[in-house]
Amino acid sequence: DAVNILYELGHRRIAGFFCERMMPGRMNGVIDTLNSKGIKDDEKFIYCSRNFNSYDAGIFLKNMQRCGCDFAAGSAGSDGRLIHLMRLLEAQDHPWKNSLAMIGFGNLHEAEHLCNMASFDQHPERLGIRAFEKLMDLKESPESNSIIYEEIPMELVRIGNLPKCVQA
Repeated sequence: DAVNILYELGHRRIAGFFCERMMPGRMNGVIDTLNSKGIKDDEKFIYCSRNFNSYDAGIFLKNMQRCGCDFAAGSAGSDGRLIHLMRLLEAQDHPWKNSLAMIGFGNLHEAEHLCNMASFDQHPERLGIRAFEKLMDLKESPESNSIIYEEIPMELVRIGNLPKCVQA
């Protein structure tokens, strides 16, 4: 999981950027792992919004600056959220933009050059094939029309991009 990887690299100030409605499992996983590691004040470092666009990235950064929270690493519900955040940091010429270790979801290649980031590749073709198989199963057995939750294996790519923490 993303927080464990960042923790192993020495990071303790780990932020999270999520859409609570769309990614509650990812967000709760980050919070649970932060708590299990004994990282205090994790609620200050978690930001949720309906959208995470450039405007939301600005609100997140203002909140971090206002409470004196400087994060050194982060996990986002998607690579798109990281792209917005990193573009804003670049535009502000933020002093620590090049030392952040970030992990997203989606393996968007557009994000790769913006920061030191790894990403969970969700293999969308596998997701689509599995969803189609489940739909065909439902068509053949309509009496089992219950909601199906299934985890599809993901792969963490570009893990070598993540810097170790330079200060605790």
